Amino acid sequence: MLVVMRRRLLAINPRIIPRLCHAGAKKGGLDVSLQHSTRVFGAPAGAAWVPNLDWFAQVDLNTDGKISRAEWAAFRTKITPFPTRLQLRRHAIACAVPMVGFGAMDNFIMIQAGDLIDSTLGVTFGLATMTAAACGQICSDFSGVMFGGTVEALANRLGLPMAGLTVEQAQLRPVKILSTVSAGVGVVIGCLVGMCCLLFMDLDKADRLKKAEELEHIFTVVFKQGKQLLQAQQVNLYLLDDSTPGKVFVNTRKSYCDPPTNEALDAVFNGFSVDGQVAPDNLLSMLTILDTKIDSSAMHNLLRTFDLSGDGSLNREEFEALVYKVVYQRSIDFEMNPNGFLQEVFNSNRITNIKDADQHPTYLTSRMRHADALCHTKIYSLLYGPVRDQNGKVIGIIQMKNKQDPNGLGLVAFTKDDEKLLELLCSHVALFINR
Repeated sequence: MLVVMRRRLLAINPRIIPRLCHAGAKKGGLDVSLQHSTRVFGAPAGAAWVPNLDWFAQVDLNTDGKISRAEWAAFRTKITPFPTRLQLRRHAIACAVPMVGFGAMDNFIMIQAGDLIDSTLGVTFGLATMTAAACGQICSDFSGVMFGGTVEALANRLGLPMAGLTVEQAQLRPVKILSTVSAGVGVVIGCLVGMCCLLFMDLDKADRLKKAEELEHIFTVVFKQGKQLLQAQQVNLYLLDDSTPGKVFVNTRKSYCDPPTNEALDAVFNGFSVDGQVAPDNLLSMLTILDTKIDSSAMHNLLRTFDLSGDGSLNREEFEALVYKVVYQRSIDFEMNPNGFLQEVFNSNRITNIKDADQHPTYLTSRMRHADALCHTKIYSLLYGPVRDQNGKVIGIIQMKNKQDPNGLGLVAFTKDDEKLLELLCSHVALFINR
């Protein structure tokens, strides 16, 4: 009888029913023969149905005298008991909980990786924010593939109660829909959990860095050309911050100057070195004179950067590299001297041209005098120009030092034409800053 049934894998003909019944009767009843017949497509395990001679009519929905696979699957679904509410609830939780972990991991990694790429490679190569986000998604998807099994194993270790669904119950359409919806809800909840890291992140950091990088390039072009046009030895851009009542803080945003001479470096090195080495305490004293704010932690990092020999002090070559990088090119923050040149320009809000600056009364009370004495430099002429915002408020000051004679006759005073060029330069810088 089994041989006959296996030959009819795609359809069951009603003419074989008497034979099935006869074979089943010999083996103890109709149940056995029907059990053999159901092996063609598979019986609904645990299904609540009573086999009898009318079963063929129940299954053959299109009454073509044959049972197709689709008719048999529909019949199995019809007679499969529907899961209870407790089973459905447990099944929904079992489907949702792992997806919470997947969603949280996916969103967290995407945000962190995207932000890191945006603030590093994005700033360096000018990548768009969406490009950085796409790269973050690649990292997130890769992590999902690598650690997906770990998340699922952790979910299984929670000891969630089993739904106890049979294979037929799990294939029911409502159960499939419940599984999909539960997994979707779990992913949404997980993504919301992963987004919580945004509350502790500096979301504007990448934009600020990109703008700073753009301004850096613009300032480099503008100031180098301005230095050449005005034949100045040094050009400084000071940005002002008056948010603290009664005080104005100055940040040396940009400084372009000629490299220090060996004689000047030797004089500074000899003034702070002992036995050919500059100790950290002497270095701190020098930076203090130059209005460079630095604490113990910053000093440690500074020595670690320039102390190539690792002996805790700086030799002549290491000291030269530090002076050029830190003193001549590094941003220096300090409180504006109320008796200095910057304060005068800030109050007057106009171009200030100073000849014989080293004889000026303001120079005698300025920090510039200490720096010149330290570096053994001489100030002859100064030209200041205010950088204004849209409301005419001074937000920065451009300083030109020591105009050089085009014919090589030494230092000369800045001219009226230089004042006009500086006014134009201040307007361009203000446009870039206010943009």
